[in-house]
Formats: sequence, structure tokens, C-alpha cells
Amino acid sequence: MRYDEAYTVLHYTHNPAQALLFYNLPNNHLLHSFLVWISRNTLGLTPTAVRIPAFAAGILTLAMTYRITRRLVSHRAGLVALSLVAVSKSLGDYVVNARGYTLTLLFSLLLFDLLFLQRRIRAMAILAVCMGAMLTMPSMAVPI
Repeated sequence: MRYDEAYTVLHYTHNPAQALLFYNLPNNHLLHSFLVWISRNTLGLTPTAVRIPAFAAGILTLAMTYRITRRLVSHRAGLVALSLVAVSKSLGDYVVNARGYTLTLLFSLLLFDLLFLQRRIRAMAILAVCMGAMLTMPSMAVPI
């Protein structure tokens, strides 16, 4: 495991309150630490279990990339966008590194979908996505 991954596990995932409330360094992505706590307590303290939240968010990011592009352009464009994002080095690094960056990507795409592509604005869904984004990385308050 890399330094930041190990630091997250050692310092922020001992209990849910610590994971969600202890923000003493900007590299603690609060919601991610909470999800790692769940994964770690469910599947054990292994590198695979620790990385599951980032990997799952990466897979959902790919799905949202396809969904948004398909709705904006076409099915083929959605497949091209999905393929390009899937082979990007950045996403590849993010999905195997137990950090909150894939969650930030996912929440950004979810927010875009809710604000610009839904026929009805769902205030509670928007609020939940914004809260999740800011819990993952408080600096997300700026773009929100």
C-alpha cells in the first residue's frame, strides 16, 4: 500500500465517528474513510478490502460517463467516452489507490446529471450529492 492509503487506514478508520469527523489533514477524505471503515470491518484488513470503495466509485464513474454522454450526444459517443475514461491513466491510478478522488469524480458527474439532464430537479438528491462531495473533500464546496 502507498503512504496515503496506509495513513488513512492507520489514522482514520478505527471507528465511524473518527472517519467522518476527524479532519486534521486535507488528505483525509472523510466519506472515503468512512467507506473504508465499513469495508475493512466487513471484509478484513487487507489491501483489497481497503481499496474496494475507490474501485466501486471508479466503476460507477464509468457508468455515469456513459450515461451523461449518451444523453447529451448518442449511444456511440457514450461508448467512446466510456472507453477513453476507462483507459485514462488518472482513473487507473485512482481506482487502485485507496483515496477519495474517485468519489469526487463520481459526485461531480452525479451533480452534473441532476442539474442539467434530469427533467425534474430533485432537491433532496442534489443536497445528498453535494453533502457527499463535501464530506469526501471539503474543498468541493467551491465548485458546488
